[in-house]
Amino acid sequence: MFYDYNEKSPKIHETAFIHPTALVVGDVEIDRKSSIWTGCILRGDLGKIRIGEYTCIQDRSILHPGEVFLFEEEKIIHKPITIGSNVLIGKNVVIQASYIGDLVVIESGATIEKGVQINEGAVIGQNSFVPANFVVAPQAVLIGNPARKLRTIDRGTLEQHREITWLFAKYAEQYQTKKLKKR
Repeated sequence: MFYDYNEKSPKIHETAFIHPTALVVGDVEIDRKSSIWTGCILRGDLGKIRIGEYTCIQDRSILHPGEVFLFEEEKIIHKPITIGSNVLIGKNVVIQASYIGDLVVIESGATIEKGVQINEGAVIGQNSFVPANFVVAPQAVLIGNPARKLRTIDRGTLEQHREITWLFAKYAEQYQTKKLKKR
């Protein structure tokens, strides 16, 4: 379902797949061949959500830009979510106002707090918690609560990340061409 909010409308590329049970609200842009699966919530009400191409966001994940309170200036700043291309976000992931680079994998159940920067090719392990304002190095593998670096991945693994996101794009195409039928 798509909803406008505060005069902002979702902008979805014609080749992107949004499952009918997903909720997309407000200032959200989704690029070509990306897929948003069952029960996801993308709330672009407090800031922009930008998703690159060939990115897959799996079932029940929640994306919500965040607010940063500047007490001395007595104002609130709305921070966006920017997600690069060829990103795989697993099931039940929560992402607040953050930057996620290309070829990143965020495994199921992870939580990404406000102000996090996850650089190209990084992997966030299953059920990991990445605290606010944390910077993840390129190609780093993080696990735990709070997340800590386990190791670094090689360039070959980055190509596997790309191939996986392309497979999800093909899977999404099958959903689009076979047209889901509600019963």
